[in-house]
Amino acid sequence: MSTATQTAPTKHIGDLHFDHMEWLNALRFYKEDIGILEHRLEDIVRRNTKNEVMAELEHFQNQFIREREVIDELRHDIKQHENLLEKESKEHPIAIDHRAFTDHTDLRDRMETYEKLFRELKGDYHRGWPPQRLAALPSPDHKQTTEPAPARSALPAVPPPPPPPRPQ
Repeated sequence: MSTATQTAPTKHIGDLHFDHMEWLNALRFYKEDIGILEHRLEDIVRRNTKNEVMAELEHFQNQFIREREVIDELRHDIKQHENLLEKESKEHPIAIDHRAFTDHTDLRDRMETYEKLFRELKGDYHRGWPPQRLAALPSPDHKQTTEPAPARSALPAVPPPPPPPRPQ
């Protein structure tokens, strides 16, 4: 059994900053993607009001709400780490280029986990609501009533008035 202590991996500040920017961009994309999926959910709700469908849609809506919360938490933590690096950079401007920082493995793990779970949720959503299932739903303009169509007037349509004369 080894008694040597294991040291945490280190990275240059530029690499850490790059990770932060990449993650923030990815989180922005995921948030936009959730908006698109929610818009599609709204369309499905307008097209179908069956209880079992509504329960399924509510499940996804709740998941999307939670996904947004996790995105906000990750963004906050990434920005906090970025602020810490910025502070170090201002306090030690010369040494900053020659110094190695502890890698942010916890943030990396959280991002990888989030991305994996988001892909799974999105896959579940698309498997549950493929285009064929959506096509089977009535259109949002389709009325599901048995009311008769309104009666047409027996009077002839009145033609529109002639256009005004053009000035010469």
